[in-house]
Amino acid sequence: MPGAIGAGVIFARASAASFPTANGRMAEAAADTARFSGGAQRLLLEGMRTNLLSAARSVGGTGWALTRLTAAPSIGTGPDGAVGSAITLTETEDVGAHYTAHAATFTIVADSTYAFTAFVRPGTCTNVQIVGTSNNFGTGGFANFVLTGAGSLGSSGAAVVRASITALASGWYVLEAVMTASTSGAGVNPFILALGSSGTNARLPSYAGTAKTVDVAWAQLERASFASTIILPPAGSPSQATRAADTLSAAASGFFPNAAGTLLLSVLLPQQAASDDQVLAQIDNGSDNSRVRLRNPAGGATLVADVVSGGSTTASLTLGSITAGTAFRIALAWDGTGIAGVLSGGAAQSVSSTLPTGLTTLRLGNGAASTSGLFGTVIAARCLAVRAPTAGLAGLAGSLQLS
Repeated sequence: MPGAIGAGVIFARASAASFPTANGRMAEAAADTARFSGGAQRLLLEGMRTNLLSAARSVGGTGWALTRLTAAPSIGTGPDGAVGSAITLTETEDVGAHYTAHAATFTIVADSTYAFTAFVRPGTCTNVQIVGTSNNFGTGGFANFVLTGAGSLGSSGAAVVRASITALASGWYVLEAVMTASTSGAGVNPFILALGSSGTNARLPSYAGTAKTVDVAWAQLERASFASTIILPPAGSPSQATRAADTLSAAASGFFPNAAGTLLLSVLLPQQAASDDQVLAQIDNGSDNSRVRLRNPAGGATLVADVVSGGSTTASLTLGSITAGTAFRIALAWDGTGIAGVLSGGAAQSVSSTLPTGLTTLRLGNGAASTSGLFGTVIAARCLAVRAPTAGLAGLAGSLQLS
């Protein structure tokens, strides 16, 4: 059921975490509190991430330098619906680039990807640009965004490998730009937010300001290949902040008392796996060395069911490809003779294998070491205490909701 976790399942997270609510605003869930995202109220499960920006709550204010801009508290509400969580930036009438830059520095590592996030609301300015410092991202580290309607992407530089814009409530947008660093070293002014005049502006466009305005709230910079939900330090305590991994687990014996079972899932992954596997589910012995697992392997979008015994993969099924941002249904069945699985729209498969013993824990959205976060949403999950026939798996998976 959307918005609920079943009996016998334990959710944990060692920190607070943010999420988009049903009304399109952002909210923060306390530690060990599950997040149900958006109007569909899907269970949001993410891995651990760190926001490298210490002044993440005060874009354009304390901890940020202003160039040809003035800043004042916004009279409107922020992305969280609260008054006082946003700042209004106004162009001066000088000629040149108009931008605010995070003042603190930290090390940027070459050949790593960095995900930039900003929460922005247009006033009279409807074009903004996220810029990475040229010391580390070169002259191609910029992405333009158009703040009208549902929002749209403008042009971007060669260092940008991913960009997105999402509309929230009350005119706010979430902007994402992912860039690959070309040079290691201190990131001086590592995050720059510039006002612009069009969606095709060159990096840090120079023009005569006309007092156009834009509201800004929060910003984030993660060493990652895609952005996660905003991670904020405590109000009034600027610092790099870390969100702990979401974990969802249960005693396997409570759902699968006979060392056999069937797991049905409907899931949405907003982006493809990058440097780490995305684990949808696994049944393990308390570690990742012995498990039956459903995963999206690092670097792709092809779902795999496999058996790992003593740290070695002993059986594997390639179930098919998924599309980032499109929900799908999947089924996994197992007993002492092997595993079977099916991805919605594909053919059911099976493979014989001796399963490892002592599989005591069912997990959704991560492995035992919490290093394989789903970074997606679970729409529905259902457990059966028997291994369903392979030929019937597609029908069982098809019974799950996708919305």
